[in-house]
Amino acid sequence: MPRTAGAGTTAVNQPPPTLELEKPGEREEDELLNQEEESSAAVFPAKRPQWQHSWVVIFGFALALVMGAGIGLAVGVAARGDTSQASDDALRRVLHNSEVRVGVAADYAPFAAEVRFEGKEEIVGSDVDIVSSVSRDLGVRVRFVRTTWSQLEGDLLAERFDVAIGGVTETSERRAAGIAFGSIIKRGGKALVRRCDDDDGSSGADGVLRLAVNAGGTNELVAKQLFPEVALTIVSSNGAQFELLRKGDVDAVLTDAVEGDLEAAKRHPLRLCRGALLTSDDKAFAYSARSGRALRALVDRWLASHAPEAAVDASIRAWSGVFAGEPEDALIAVSRIRIDACDARLLTALAERAEAVEAVGRDKARRGLNASVPARERAVLERLKRRAQALEAETGRKRVPNATVDAVWSTI
Repeated sequence: MPRTAGAGTTAVNQPPPTLELEKPGEREEDELLNQEEESSAAVFPAKRPQWQHSWVVIFGFALALVMGAGIGLAVGVAARGDTSQASDDALRRVLHNSEVRVGVAADYAPFAAEVRFEGKEEIVGSDVDIVSSVSRDLGVRVRFVRTTWSQLEGDLLAERFDVAIGGVTETSERRAAGIAFGSIIKRGGKALVRRCDDDDGSSGADGVLRLAVNAGGTNELVAKQLFPEVALTIVSSNGAQFELLRKGDVDAVLTDAVEGDLEAAKRHPLRLCRGALLTSDDKAFAYSARSGRALRALVDRWLASHAPEAAVDASIRAWSGVFAGEPEDALIAVSRIRIDACDARLLTALAERAEAVEAVGRDKARRGLNASVPARERAVLERLKRRAQALEAETGRKRVPNATVDAVWSTI
């Protein structure tokens, strides 16, 4: 239920000091870091192949993070092999069950939010793209577990899920509670969002008597720290605070800058403006410090190898554009991102295939063998058609027609 916290009616006349959420000194001891590297190295390769650099740049806006064709098989085989070094519970559970349980509030665009897509509810966003790509390369499925911002910490520590995503802010309080954070997904901070006709261009709270935030997360915490004398309205449904602002029921909303920018970009008769940063903080995936060490190291290794910061930022901007647009445009926008992601995977797979074909051709030339073996080519095509039929039965997706298989594979 929405909670309204009380009652100051005196505006804060001076801009509040910039607040930086406390960060720990070193994330882990050297010995522990070495153990994590050893655990994750058994599953993910440390080095990215040279051919990956160009397509990550070209398709960065879709995050190019769907590299399943390139390393998925190798990763899957390694994961199912020797996991003795992966000593923590979360990674063992993921590999044993062929499933990663992902905790998400699903109310925080552009990282993870629920939308209606082709007649059903679906969770999409930049964080969802990352975790889906890692799971594809690892050869496991994703199962989303719904949580709320007020319950996220307890659910994670109770191991209701293996990793929490969706715009989670790294804080010292959460670390003290037993939560560990992975590589930084997005740098940013908190800011005030106001109606543009009320905005004076400053980051302060002049004229702000009534402030709204969503419940249970760091927005609520920071609002209480920075604006103790302003009447605070706390809403249980993230997004409702902006409706209160547009209706004039509150004077400002405190939120993350990335969410403020998204709201400001929406085509709405009452436009919103985001002020300067009031705090400095980071978004990252969250894990249990007790059981999630090797899983965290594995995902961090994947991010370092396959999703450079520029590509992640481009994906966040792309998803922000999706969520800032009209609802009826969302289907097309989401489909376009998925098409671009598929194109990136296809290019990756074709580059790998070309390298293998060229290696076979060089070996045949060295040994004086015919480059083309029609019987072999026919057998390959028949095997692909049988595989297409099996995939249709397994996934329910419409199969690739035999004529398309013939045309594509005869060309490449």
